[in-house]
Amino acid sequence: MEILDSEKGLDLVDGDTELYTVLLEAFLNETKFEEEELSALVSAGKKAEAAGYVHAAKGAGRQIGAERLASSGQALEDVLRGRAAGDAPLTGNKVVEFRLYVNETGGTPLWGRTYSVLLDANGLFNV
Repeated sequence: MEILDSEKGLDLVDGDTELYTVLLEAFLNETKFEEEELSALVSAGKKAEAAGYVHAAKGAGRQIGAERLASSGQALEDVLRGRAAGDAPLTGNKVVEFRLYVNETGGTPLWGRTYSVLLDANGLFNV
């Protein structure tokens, strides 16, 4: 897959080279995407805002024929919006159950406790 498929980009604007040039210049000068900003949003648990941030860059890329950017952006957006599995950690309130067994494969637990925990932006919690 090419980084920029200008033929596809031109096809999207019905061959209007002037409009395509405007879109390219707008992408280069106005499309904002900083890894640090995305990371800060995810770390703060603001997944919807992070997904919107990715969505804007993905859409701008798709308009000019940057299909690799568009497809990887869509995959990341899907993870952030919970539509696909990924490496984005769980956050929020969860119920966690701990059990100790004599046997490696289960059986009757010797001990068990259930905790309500708050997972931070990295998916970590304290008990």
